[in-house]
Amino acid sequence: MIAASLISSRDLIWLLYGFVNRSVFTLMPTEFRLRFGLLPMPGGLKIAASEIERLVVTDKHLTYRTEAGGSVTSIYHILFLIGKQGKAHHLISTKYAMGEVFSLNHIAREMANFLQVPCKLFPTK
Repeated sequence: MIAASLISSRDLIWLLYGFVNRSVFTLMPTEFRLRFGLLPMPGGLKIAASEIERLVVTDKHLTYRTEAGGSVTSIYHILFLIGKQGKAHHLISTKYAMGEVFSLNHIAREMANFLQVPCKLFPTK
């Protein structure tokens, strides 16, 4: 409980979600589903396959200021599902590590092949 007193109850709940919960994708010819479990969590998705426009793997650079006055940039690769209405649904986000973008590209390619939709992969060197 000492650790719980050092962080807010909201932060403790999100920390618990991070250790306990898993994201579960279900691909069917007619629909795509994203749900979280074991603990209930907002952000699930259920979308008809006919409403999926494409999948996109992109990157995001976040820069943070350090206490010493410098800055640190973190790079994340993100897999988005784009609906026919133009709405982007964030599916997977991974902090840059060697090989992670290749894995995300592979996941996106396999999902796009199954759903028969276009896919824009992140360029690799």
